[in-house]
Amino acid sequence: MAFYLRALACSIVLIAFTSGANADTRGHCKATDKLWFNAKIKDSDIIMSLCSSKIKNNDTIAWIQIRIGPAGKVVKMIPAVRKRSVKKFTYRRYTRFRTTYHKVEITENGRNYAILEGMSDDSTPPHYVSFRVRNAADETDISNQEVIPTTEQFSFFGLEYRVPTKPFDE
Repeated sequence: MAFYLRALACSIVLIAFTSGANADTRGHCKATDKLWFNAKIKDSDIIMSLCSSKIKNNDTIAWIQIRIGPAGKVVKMIPAVRKRSVKKFTYRRYTRFRTTYHKVEITENGRNYAILEGMSDDSTPPHYVSFRVRNAADETDISNQEVIPTTEQFSFFGLEYRVPTKPFDE
């Protein structure tokens, strides 16, 4: 009997653990959304997620959105309305020997929001990820936060050509 009680207790712990892990890795994206990127802003309880519609048969997406807030509560969506959001985003990538930088960005209401990820043997640390907000008029930083991703490195690489794609500009 004790064996069965221990097995039941282990099963309950395992279910609780995997349910919490799934919620953390999906961030603010719903089960019906495509999760491109999810991260916790360093030294805070704020989560930011890059979500879109699932990829259609013609390899396109219907909408894309950045969602920000503490776990379980979205306080800001960029853009606020998903309709025609794909054309508002821009994807940029720069690759050379042992170096890759990429970003996805949107400008809305005078602010430029960008998720940046880079890896280079020439930089310290060699891999970095940040969420930056700039004044769109003069390009001064309003905020540049290091983030701790819960998705794989370069997870939003697949956005190339699904949203407008331009050369890297930095």
